[in-house]
Amino acid sequence: MKINCFLICLFCFLIINCERKQNAIVTPEEKGDLVTVDTLLYSPSEVMQFFSMGFNARELIITIQDMENDIETYDVTNYYYFYGYKDYSEAFISKDLIALNTGVPNEFYPNSLIRHKFAPIEYRNYYGGNGIEGYESIIVTFGWMGEEHKEENGKLVYWARTDERTPYIISERIEQEGNNIIIHARHEDGFRNRYKYYNISKKELLDIFLTRYVDLICDVNVSINEYISTDELDDVLIPLLKGRTARELAIFRNCLFAIKGYKFSNKTWTNFFNKYLVGYNGRYTNDEVKAKFTENEKLLLDLVIKYENGE
Repeated sequence: MKINCFLICLFCFLIINCERKQNAIVTPEEKGDLVTVDTLLYSPSEVMQFFSMGFNARELIITIQDMENDIETYDVTNYYYFYGYKDYSEAFISKDLIALNTGVPNEFYPNSLIRHKFAPIEYRNYYGGNGIEGYESIIVTFGWMGEEHKEENGKLVYWARTDERTPYIISERIEQEGNNIIIHARHEDGFRNRYKYYNISKKELLDIFLTRYVDLICDVNVSINEYISTDELDDVLIPLLKGRTARELAIFRNCLFAIKGYKFSNKTWTNFFNKYLVGYNGRYTNDEVKAKFTENEKLLLDLVIKYENGE
């Protein structure tokens, strides 16, 4: 159950105030040491640059189970860490989800939780004893989770994933070559995991970002009609929209029209939504599309335009 919960919100990188003593983690209270927490010292992108030893990281997670020495690989999960290019925001990305920076340092808005109206997740780091560094945050329904590590002479020598301030996955062996890191880790339930961090191209990652971002807009459009009441719209949407770049807001506005089948006269937008919006079929005029908007969709459009105009 712990690992399933963690994978849902991994890109938030939730870490716990703990220290390492051999393979056990000793709390600062037990050691009498002071743990310093600084919410602005490390940004999420700096954390992932550390793990990838470079820029634009992909994390490949392979879960392995030893079935009476018959090793079985049963789960492979990809995560991406998008540091933001010109006109685009930082983001944590998985197959179906995208968590976007809200515009506030170290704070991310998880679209997977938008229907439950959760606040953005604040992300921070801490220092423990013995050179341990950790990164933490909290989701109300899951509690504290995260990662911690130790580096010596430019090499990663210790890594752990934590839940409720207790490590439940601990590194047994770490391979580091150039910009690639492979962490061989042991889960508390006896499972083995391999965590591989490495760089991918800017073009590939931007395509992944834009695909997930358009998915998010579609999710928001459904949510305001089915899950969010009119008087809740501002509370749910403002934390998301206030952090978007001008380019992202333009995509948001045009996507609301593309969802309804608007036929763009601009080939750039036509090509964009043919590529990134599944099932896009532009055939309606502006007036025909606007007639399809629900009242909540109209409010959403007005809010996007408001932020796009800098109001």
